[in-house]
Parts: sequence; structure tokens; C-alpha cells
Amino acid sequence: MYRVGSTYAANNNSSLKKGERNMSEKQETLIDQNQIKFNMAMTASLLIIGYLLNSWILIAIAIVCQFSGAAGLSFAPYRIIYTYIVVPIGIMKPNKIPDNHTPHRFAALVAGLFNLIGVILILVGMSIVGWIFIGIIFLFSILNLFLGFCVGCFMYYIFNKLGIPGFSKSPVESK
Repeated sequence: MYRVGSTYAANNNSSLKKGERNMSEKQETLIDQNQIKFNMAMTASLLIIGYLLNSWILIAIAIVCQFSGAAGLSFAPYRIIYTYIVVPIGIMKPNKIPDNHTPHRFAALVAGLFNLIGVILILVGMSIVGWIFIGIIFLFSILNLFLGFCVGCFMYYIFNKLGIPGFSKSPVESK
């Protein structure tokens, strides 16, 4: 499976002068995988309830959450709920592993765009096609939530392998 992240950096900087940094070194970042699962559960919940109630407003809430998460905002709604409610009352505990933010943010952006297209289609009277767009993201959210496979991250890594500019992060190498 694809794990989001960069390779571990060699920390042998003995040839560097004080204050210099090895630019080829990739920094290790820890990503809370349970926060990602929480995000997927929230997204899937909003999408299915929005569908069942035929409410594009719930989908719009999911879009705001996805775009704010994609932008890496510290006040992203899912992040705030997870950090200040879910973790403190013990519903979930952080599970941080070496990973990259970029592929996850790309996945959130793509999901938000699909949902936005779906809402626009619903609003212009093409409800069936709109709900299909939203349904695709619902299925991808469920796939990520239960199987840990992020379709958006997979797409990101394919673009990276193809050498498309802007897709510079490689998967984390397992130790």
C-alpha cells in the first residue's frame, strides 16, 4: 500500500559548517493516521446524510472542511474537532507515523473539487450526475477509512513517478 511520506534523512552533517543545512536532506514529518481516519469518517457521514436528506448544504460543509484541510489551515473544522474534542475525551488516540502532508492535502483538494462539481450540478438541475460525483468521493472516503487506501494519494504518487512538476514527494520507505 502507499504510505504518504518522504524517506528518512541521513543525519550526518559533519561536513557542513555551523548553521548550514544539507539541502538534499528530507525532513521526517509525523502524520496522525487516526486524524485522517476521523476526517474520512466525518466526510463520509456528511456525504451520506446529505444524500439521504437531499441536502446540498451538508455537502457544502464537507467541501469547506476539505478545502481548509487541503490548505493546511490550523483552524480546519475537522482538525479542530479532532484535536479539541475527540482526542481529549478519549474517543481516539493519536497514531503518528512518518508521512508527508502533501499527498493527503492533494487528495482533500481533489475530493473537495469533486464535491463542489457535484453541488453545482445539483443546483443547476442535474441531480443524478451531481450525486454520482459526490458518491464517488463517498466510496473513496470509505475505502480510505476501512482499508487505509487513499486514492488521491495514489494519484499523487503516480504523478510523482511520471515526473509531473509539483508532485515532488515520494512514498515513505519502510524500515
